[in-house]
Amino acid sequence: MNNYQRMVKDLVKPGEDILATLTSERAHLLHMAIGLAGEAGELLEHYCSDEPTSDSSVIEELGDGEFYLEGICQAMHV
Repeated sequence: MNNYQRMVKDLVKPGEDILATLTSERAHLLHMAIGLAGEAGELLEHYCSDEPTSDSSVIEELGDGEFYLEGICQAMHV
């Protein structure tokens, strides 16, 4: 195991510790944040691809991202 691998092994938070702090509210926010990040990645793919990007596909990704962002806003009472 190299130094970087050892550092990661030593610093990574065990799944049990994460589960111990996971409430239903935090699980919801985690789901919304992961969904938002995924949609941002899909949007980025449209602009990093050699394929032409259609407005409708970009609008679809933005709408999906807005869905997850709204879920976060509602959970945070924003």
